Amino acid sequence: MKHPRTIAAAALLLAACGDNPVAPPMEATRMAPSAARFSASEASAASELTSTIVDVRERLLPLLDDRAAAEQLESLMAEVQAAVDGGNTAEAHRLLVSAQLLVDPNRDGTSGDLGDPANVAVLRLMLDNLAAATAS
Repeated sequence: MKHPRTIAAAALLLAACGDNPVAPPMEATRMAPSAARFSASEASAASELTSTIVDVRERLLPLLDDRAAAEQLESLMAEVQAAVDGGNTAEAHRLLVSAQLLVDPNRDGTSGDLGDPANVAVLRLMLDNLAAATAS
């Protein structure tokens, strides 16, 4: 069962590295009108979000026993990815909250009929971290 622990550890590391208190301060730079929509730090954050979303879609969702719920989550995560790619973190956050409610509708931490409790717990952790990263 190292795989779910590895995912959880990676998610915690990703969350911890996002708010590094000892990192050198980033200077605000003005970008030319023709420059990309994201700044360098925003592009890095978007890249981290994208890799985490891909991880959820490719490694965690296939582990769920409830195929209908897995398909709904896949659809939501595809929409989250599209929102992140479009720079709309507010929409991504709204969709992630919907995904969280689908995984844990009672907010009691039980896995229900979704599958292995450890896999569902890792999925819940990843969704929580993604939602926190997209909160404004």
